[in-house]
Amino acid sequence: MKTASIMLFIIPLCFILIGCQSQEVKSTHDSIPSFSDEGFHSSPMTFLFSNDERIEDENSYYDALLNFKRRYPDCLDTVKIVSTSEKELAEYYNIMVYPTLIVVDEVGVLIRIEGYKEMPEIVGVLEATLVPEEEAS
Repeated sequence: MKTASIMLFIIPLCFILIGCQSQEVKSTHDSIPSFSDEGFHSSPMTFLFSNDERIEDENSYYDALLNFKRRYPDCLDTVKIVSTSEKELAEYYNIMVYPTLIVVDEVGVLIRIEGYKEMPEIVGVLEATLVPEEEAS
């Protein structure tokens, strides 16, 4: 009888502790992109790490992304602008220079462009990496 009472107490306690542990693991990876979400399998995810104090340095990046998206609408689905206040994601990708453009898929980083660049250079890198040969013009 005493053993049954202890088991009734221990088994639910184990489930509670397992649930807490699994929740804790999830919360440490919230800012890291999950590629099991819808949309990540069809095209890569793009992050533009932005310095709020020097936004004028990023104009060529915005122009390049808009230009690329207009020419190849199926090659990029999601672009996330990441401000300097989002330190966890910047640390995860080891961002030291702003602006930095990173394109990632479920395997890893496909493109990393750092610092000031002209729009044609950014578009060229995106095209060379993301556009299938039969679509390139």
